[in-house]
Parts: sequence; structure tokens; C-alpha cells
Amino acid sequence: MWIIRLFGLAIAALSYWLVNSQWASFYAEGTFSLRYVVAGPIGIVMGIFLFLFPKFVGVPEKISEKIIVSFVFLLGIAAGLYNLYLMDPSKLGL
Repeated sequence: MWIIRLFGLAIAALSYWLVNSQWASFYAEGTFSLRYVVAGPIGIVMGIFLFLFPKFVGVPEKISEKIIVSFVFLLGIAAGLYNLYLMDPSKLGL
């Protein structure tokens, strides 16, 4: 169980580093990688989710587990799109 929690923390830390480096690049040069900006928050949310609930590792079997994992993943996507909006609203057509 502790290996799964450690893996979740590693994913969250790596994703945080990716998002932080993209913000630094955005402030310094005005450029950023679209993949890292959107996928980084997904990794942060899913990593924290794995740390808090290590029983969700693997393929969810019950419908309720599938709904929970899907909701957390959609929460990560929303966080990624919000991060993209903060950097460049024109990428979202706004």
C-alpha cells in the first residue's frame, strides 16, 4: 500500500514540476507547451487521488468506482483547461 502512495506522490510532484516550469517559461519567454499545461494538472489531481485512495489502482470493477475515477479525471481535465485559460485565453477561443 505504501508503494502505491509513494507512486501517487511522485506523479503529483512530477506534474507539479512540469506545470511550474511551464509557468516560468511563460513568464520569461512568453511560450509554453500545450501538453504540459493541460496534462500537468491531471497528473496532480490523479496523483493526490492515488495517495489518498490507493485502493483505486487498477481497473475499476464496480460502476460506483468507475464513476468516482471518471469524476476525478474530469476534475483534472477541468483544472488543466483552467490552467490553459490563465496562460492564454485565446487558445480556448475566448
